[in-house]
Amino acid sequence: MSKLVSVIVPCFNEDKYIAKCIYSLLNNGIDHEQLDIIIIDGGSSDKSVSIINAYIENFSCIRLFHNEKTITPVSLNIGVKNATAEYFLIASAHASFENGYIQECLNAIEKYKADV
Repeated sequence: MSKLVSVIVPCFNEDKYIAKCIYSLLNNGIDHEQLDIIIIDGGSSDKSVSIINAYIENFSCIRLFHNEKTITPVSLNIGVKNATAEYFLIASAHASFENGYIQECLNAIEKYKADV
């Protein structure tokens, strides 16, 4: 089964938020086999990377990349370049997503034949 959605998450010193973000993506109703969570860290000096790595140990759908330039657009480019899915979603590390949010986005794309 190929990946359906790549979620690109730029991250920098987000240890207070990143676990909630990841948890909400993992529990959004999308099968983990269809989910590709790409987190790009911009050189965090807090516990962000260790939190992310703890999730990576348990969920193969999460990948971590490093952005030495620490600039958000560079992180986004790294994420897009490494996305493996048919669709991608850019998410904030501060965000958490209601259950079903990703599927609703996919439904809208299909219903309206959206090209976004």
